[in-house]
Amino acid sequence: MRAHGRLSHEAVSTKSAGNVPFAFVFDDAGHLLVTEAEKSGVTSYTLNADGSLDPITESVVSGQQVLCGIARAGAFFYGTNPGSSTISLYTVDAEGVVTLGGENGVIAAAGGSRSSPTAPAWKASWLSDRRNGPKCPTGRRRRVPPPRASVLQD
Repeated sequence: MRAHGRLSHEAVSTKSAGNVPFAFVFDDAGHLLVTEAEKSGVTSYTLNADGSLDPITESVVSGQQVLCGIARAGAFFYGTNPGSSTISLYTVDAEGVVTLGGENGVIAAAGGSRSSPTAPAWKASWLSDRRNGPKCPTGRRRRVPPPRASVLQD
């Protein structure tokens, strides 16, 4: 990338710190956060002037299944884990260091369970396609509650 977010004239490729990079978002300081679906991790990177990336925090794993999307809401980053039907919370400090919030990486259940007859339809399709690797749903939105104060305490 060039100044002001424009694409560079030449492509620059950097190997991902984790496997199955899936989604990305930038924080206010310009650090790149990338989700890794295989082990449900988030890696933060510094974007260099030549377009290459240097990892800051490598694969902060939530312990959940198939981290797909990540969205910024103020100072917080929320990750969706359709494989475990949960939502994870991440924070990023001024240096780009990623920290996992919540209990066991979870701040909210997204509804249903694998064995539940009320599990969402996309959950069933994800389970039926497990042998082909991680699969993330599209088009479904859920309301994410604000984090509880206790989530951010050590």
